[in-house]
Amino acid sequence: CRTLAWTRRGARCGARWQPGPDTALGVGLSPLPGVLLLSNGEFSTAVTDGGSGLSKWNGLDLNAHKRDLLLDPSGVYVLLKESGGTAFSVTADPLRDHVAHRAEFTSASAVFTAVNAGLEAAMSVSVHGRIPAEVRVIKIGNTERRKKDAEMLIYLEPVLRDYREHYAHPAFSDLFVMCEYREAEKCLLVWRRGDV
Repeated sequence: CRTLAWTRRGARCGARWQPGPDTALGVGLSPLPGVLLLSNGEFSTAVTDGGSGLSKWNGLDLNAHKRDLLLDPSGVYVLLKESGGTAFSVTADPLRDHVAHRAEFTSASAVFTAVNAGLEAAMSVSVHGRIPAEVRVIKIGNTERRKKDAEMLIYLEPVLRDYREHYAHPAFSDLFVMCEYREAEKCLLVWRRGDV
């Protein structure tokens, strides 16, 4: 059996398997990675079953990514850490830690789940149907009776530039990316000031 697929109806074996609308992948168990492409025509996202990926808007890369997302993972990651504990990722990438991860692809979204030491986390990734935006919903739960304090870190490397232009001189390109956190809106704004 060259590919093994997990669906809600059980495992299926076949050489030319393609994910259906209710496909769940056991991360790291399939010899071939799963990739989900989501787009509304103006905004596009590609995400692997490991959680790596890239987002584009009108041909511009929004986040940094490498040509091979399997050998050099990059994308948007969510890390959690209980006070005094070890950080873990909601997706298998970038840490490839020993946490139980799961990725589920539907025709409209990717859902990632992870469980570690009494903390469970889920993140869904989708593209809005009408406006050029990616929607990520993150849920965190405590499976134990005792109160827990946890920290969450969301990591991405904004680029806001064409892939070839950015990777011709990435360090120089990064000098022009600006960020500002707006407390009133609870929003982080990222923009690119004009290159010299």
